[in-house]
Amino acid sequence: MDVCTLSGFDRLFDTVIDIGCFHSLGALPDGAAAEASYASALREACKSDAVLYLRAFSASNPQPRDYTGYVPSVTENQIRTALSAGWVIDSLEEKKIAVVVPGEVLQVYAWFAAIRRA
Repeated sequence: MDVCTLSGFDRLFDTVIDIGCFHSLGALPDGAAAEASYASALREACKSDAVLYLRAFSASNPQPRDYTGYVPSVTENQIRTALSAGWVIDSLEEKKIAVVVPGEVLQVYAWFAAIRRA
């Protein structure tokens, strides 16, 4: 299903957990438009006062050297802009976390947010 449309889920959810979706939208040709569509579609799928728990990799992380692919990362402004209409950001904090990848444990920054549907 396309997370930027979510048809058929009108006012269905009380809670949404996003671990890795929002920060991947930047890989699309028009990432900002996709982020806005995501926020709008999700708003329509949520009941009033539903909570979106968001975890997204931060743009504070260094980009890998010699890598030309997309590295998921967002800024605080991207989150605040995309989720400005019809949402209330109750908390938004950047934290350092450990991520396990084959052969190593990386220390990276991620955004953690609790965002309520208005």
